[in-house]
Amino acid sequence: MSTQEVPPSGYAVTFTDSLESVQAPNGFSTISAFRVYVVFSRAALADFSPILYVDGEQMPLTQTGAGAASMTWVAQFSEPVPAPAAMSLMVDFTSEVPLEGDMLTFYAWSGQTASGHGAFNPDEGGEETVTGEVIEIGSISILSWLAWNRLQGQGDANGS
Repeated sequence: MSTQEVPPSGYAVTFTDSLESVQAPNGFSTISAFRVYVVFSRAALADFSPILYVDGEQMPLTQTGAGAASMTWVAQFSEPVPAPAAMSLMVDFTSEVPLEGDMLTFYAWSGQTASGHGAFNPDEGGEETVTGEVIEIGSISILSWLAWNRLQGQGDANGS
């Protein structure tokens, strides 16, 4: 799993390598949903949502859970996507910025209903879900401006 270092604001990170060939759960040839889970080394951000692309098309992510230091989103596709699927996940720190020294680690897994189509969430009248292997997407380390500037070869200049 790779770690990308970023300054404390105004920066977007896109993960592609770990998601270039997302497999369907065992026994299936398609994916009907994709779940993203992030763990914060400190506290979860209130206004934060990654952006998912499947074969270049943006897919809506809906937040389905949050804890003191974690958040979960799911994208449920209107039509099953053939697997393997090329996906990417973008994280944009423009609305709320993590604290310097924070580390965000992203995981994901694909999902499919038992029938290969239909709605998820058995509690709401949907089908049981079969999930794929956990994908370790990557981590983002939030540097101080001083550390970022040094990394960029700018000495001790202070950014803002």
